[in-house]
Amino acid sequence: SSDVCSSDLVAQPLAKGYKAVTPEPARLAVTNFFNNFSDVGNFANNVLQGKPVEAVETMMRVAVNTVLGLGGLIDVATAAGMPRHSTDFGLTLGTWGVPAGPYLVLPLFGPSSFRDGVGVAGNIFLDPAHYFDTAWRYSMFGINVVNTRTNMLGATDLLSQAALDKYAFVRDAYSQRRQYLLTGGGDALPSYDEDEDSSAPDRKSTRLNSSH
Repeated sequence: SSDVCSSDLVAQPLAKGYKAVTPEPARLAVTNFFNNFSDVGNFANNVLQGKPVEAVETMMRVAVNTVLGLGGLIDVATAAGMPRHSTDFGLTLGTWGVPAGPYLVLPLFGPSSFRDGVGVAGNIFLDPAHYFDTAWRYSMFGINVVNTRTNMLGATDLLSQAALDKYAFVRDAYSQRRQYLLTGGGDALPSYDEDEDSSAPDRKSTRLNSSH
């Protein structure tokens, strides 16, 4: 399919190149930086979903990581016991009763649905980077896409080995995951970092928390 070709020919090689030239601590700092930015949108969406506790905790995360974490490069909040409440405008629409609609694959954004596709526009307006100058905005968007794709290289390898029909596998997994989040499930995902030693579960847990 076209989404697989795009990933194989463009996104995946870029991600592998970025990983090859960027030390792991630097990649983690970039991930933390963009997580801190997205926490601004998480705060707004938790408010819109009627989750005051999650909203307050998210606002505290942004304040702590911005001030004490060098602008978000270090995830101080997670180390201090402030959990990250990841959400988005697609889940907000779902909370308001908007049905998911048909499954879609969006260029760059990947698996989605009609509702989540509409939610992408809301997420963009809730992202502080959207209000930067054009050059900075597009540069940050590009770095975020490549860094996010790099963090998912392990998942790509797992998918290649496990799924006979990749499209159906991703479609079903995505739809089930979104429904799980919408009905109040947790937001923890497995770590697919290829560099980590499987004999170090504590380190994996730390990386998992810092990336969500």
